[in-house]
Amino acid sequence: RREAGRRTYVNMMSGENKVCWNVKDLIPNGEYYFRVQAVNKIGGGEFIELRNPVIAEDQKHAPDPPVDVETHNPTSSTITLTWKPPMYDGGAKIMGYVLEKQLKGEEAWGRCNDFLVPVLSYTVRGLTEGKSYAFRVRAENPAGVSEPSRASLHVKISDAIDPPKVFLSGSLQSGLSVKRGGEICLNANISGSPYPEITWYRNNQVIRPEALRKRPDKPLKKKVEKKEVEKKEVETKEEKKEGEAVKKEGEETKEGEPEKKEGEEKKEGEPEKKEGEEKKEGEDSVRADHGVYMVKVVNDHGKASATCEVNVLDTPGPSVNFRFEEVRKNSVVCKWDAPLDDGGSEILNYTLEQKDNSKLEIGWSVVTSTLRGCRYLVPKLIEKKEYLFRVVAENKYGAGPHCVSKPLIAKNPFEPPETPEKPEIDDITAHSMLVIWTPPNDNGSPILGYWVERREINSSHWARVNREIVADTELNVEGLIEGMTYIFRVAAENQAGPGKFSLPSEPKTAQAPIRK
Repeated sequence: RREAGRRTYVNMMSGENKVCWNVKDLIPNGEYYFRVQAVNKIGGGEFIELRNPVIAEDQKHAPDPPVDVETHNPTSSTITLTWKPPMYDGGAKIMGYVLEKQLKGEEAWGRCNDFLVPVLSYTVRGLTEGKSYAFRVRAENPAGVSEPSRASLHVKISDAIDPPKVFLSGSLQSGLSVKRGGEICLNANISGSPYPEITWYRNNQVIRPEALRKRPDKPLKKKVEKKEVEKKEVETKEEKKEGEAVKKEGEETKEGEPEKKEGEEKKEGEPEKKEGEEKKEGEDSVRADHGVYMVKVVNDHGKASATCEVNVLDTPGPSVNFRFEEVRKNSVVCKWDAPLDDGGSEILNYTLEQKDNSKLEIGWSVVTSTLRGCRYLVPKLIEKKEYLFRVVAENKYGAGPHCVSKPLIAKNPFEPPETPEKPEIDDITAHSMLVIWTPPNDNGSPILGYWVERREINSSHWARVNREIVADTELNVEGLIEGMTYIFRVAAENQAGPGKFSLPSEPKTAQAPIRK
């Protein structure tokens, strides 16, 4: 023998009277030339040599048959086959598989595929509805085609009857909470045959893809700022392709084999998936995305649905119904109602601010920033000034928009009482007189009492008679000087303050009464 690439022959056998010889100790996959010479008593003849080298390798055989042929997902015209590779590949790589079918009641087998199938599953098309078929598979390598596998049981070609089923992933059973700007991702597991139609709803409204939705102007807290060049409108992903297939048990693919060729493209008439996963995704969520989401599945055999409450956590909305109560010249009670939307989190605090509306250059000043309720008495207002008020609600995610009040003028809602009529004087003594008057109009606020003043007829100074307000409509004025002449006047007071004084009474002189 001689290795290819060398010139020297090595003697492998000599002196044996045989016409064949087993050559050993060759290098695997090595190339060798061989030559033989016949020898007799006279000497050796000419050598006869192989023209082409021989490669030292094991002989190849056809593979064993494939095993575990199974049928899946029969429809009115198709069925999917799966199988496992042969136990022994014949010493060479499996090139592909040949599929055969047999109609029930017939003996002949017909080929299903025109080209070798390089993977371990195949969808057979063009079957007759209502007929029963058996299937078998052969493996092929460079040495040849295997014997057929054990045939499958006969399967009737018709659409399976399987009402739809849907359920959400376990973590979604109790709802989903995401922060504003986060992604809403709802995973639903779906089954049914034929594969059901899928519709998503939010608050009983069908979700349709929106063209473009601008993000709110308010930036997110703790959000990394992007470059100005990247300021683009964000397009919401509304629906992923319906019915993402989940690979079933038995649909194995041999590792390292090429991508699926024949029978792998999704074509019209291919059996629909029985089980799958449906996703509803939405990026850059805003508060308006919260609500009850529902996925509804329908096929010819029924319908089913599953719901999930999605809470998008955000700052609260504006407070509503801002109003005033107990308006006074120096104070007012501000009231409002809680926001219609608390942002998905408890309201922790309200901040109330005020502003002098007559001076544009003066900004807002904080009245209180630690208020839990929806009512606050604002003191120290300046009478006759016009004010604006605004309130903002705050939760753990921040403060919401302001609710601004209408302008308010700081004044009492009613006027002081009208002027009483001129008082009458009675029961005159040397040191006292009884002053009597009638109540005036109170102008909308009950009269709290009266003030009485006196003046000597020759003086210009009025002196207050009572140190405390008098609730009655008469007052006995004492401490007068005998012989002096006095006049009196009266003013009424309510919550708006004291009114104007009445006209002076008729002059009366303090003297003892004349007895007849």
